Amino acid sequence: MREYLLVLLIAAGVTYITASLARRVALRFNAVALVRDRDVHTKPVPYFGGAAMLAGVMAALVVATNLPWLGGFELVQRDAWAVLWSSAVICGVGLLDDMFELGAAAKLSGQVLAAGIVVLNGVKFYWIPLPDRIIALDNVAAIALAVFVILFCVNAINLVDGLDGLAAGVVGIGASAFFVYAYLLSAEQELVRATTSSLLTVALVGLCLGFLPHNVHRARMFMGDSGSML
Repeated sequence: MREYLLVLLIAAGVTYITASLARRVALRFNAVALVRDRDVHTKPVPYFGGAAMLAGVMAALVVATNLPWLGGFELVQRDAWAVLWSSAVICGVGLLDDMFELGAAAKLSGQVLAAGIVVLNGVKFYWIPLPDRIIALDNVAAIALAVFVILFCVNAINLVDGLDGLAAGVVGIGASAFFVYAYLLSAEQELVRATTSSLLTVALVGLCLGFLPHNVHRARMFMGDSGSML
């Protein structure tokens, strides 16, 4: 648990610190959310919160893979690096969209590429547990289901990101619940508590905690598509 807490603090701290730098860069490149009739903000607000969040997740996962306990499990290391590479891809696509407003096809292509990096490195569904049985998935079905779920979640959070602190708050609460569930399930079943699910969700909680001070009403910056898709 101590290493998970360290991962959370690193993710939160790096995200919080780099958000100020990302805000200045966004202003320099004029990557800002202009005021529209349906918006809450009354003046342009810079994007690039996703860049700070990417720095946070990179720092957290790199440190985690070098810790004596979490870093000692090959599966967790492999999954963490797969997520790191895919995070960089999807955040890069989001940054381009924040600056140039990419078309739907270009954004979807970037999302599929990022999802593909994850699943081709083994992070996918291997079975579906039901109350009365377990459905084993072949490789094609496992990849297809994982890609679909990733795309669904990416676009769901992208749509949620409409009010100050909303997306980061919702994801932070959800990730907290998922972390507690994953950790307690491992403990209850007397399994190894160093798992990909626990590591990723606790890092995600850290990202949200680090970004929220910059994003609560009145927001000084938005995460943009780079953050919501990440």
